[in-house]
Amino acid sequence: MDVNFFELKFLITDSFYSQVLKNGYSYEQASGICYESFFEYVNCNSIESVIAVSTIIRLKTRHKLQLTKYDIENMKKILELLNVLHLDKILNDSESGYLEEDIQIIEYQFKELR
Repeated sequence: MDVNFFELKFLITDSFYSQVLKNGYSYEQASGICYESFFEYVNCNSIESVIAVSTIIRLKTRHKLQLTKYDIENMKKILELLNVLHLDKILNDSESGYLEEDIQIIEYQFKELR
């Protein structure tokens, strides 16, 4: 499932906005479709999970969508995963910078919703 960091972020973001702009779905529906479409990335318990979930949560936060129980479970999983992944060995500096912002959003949202 080896995929480029920015490619995966782009694919998820593009899918989200395509569902809204081309298919007429709400932002909430688009986020659900992204979870479904990128299920294998969300649930693979690797860096791809971190990228997928953090991108979806960032999109939901950007559009002030209510975070669901499923979002909270995924945020918890990602925060736990970050304790065992060695991001400095997986990502380059540019990728780490982008991901750091997304992780800050997840940490903040998770603390607020617990």
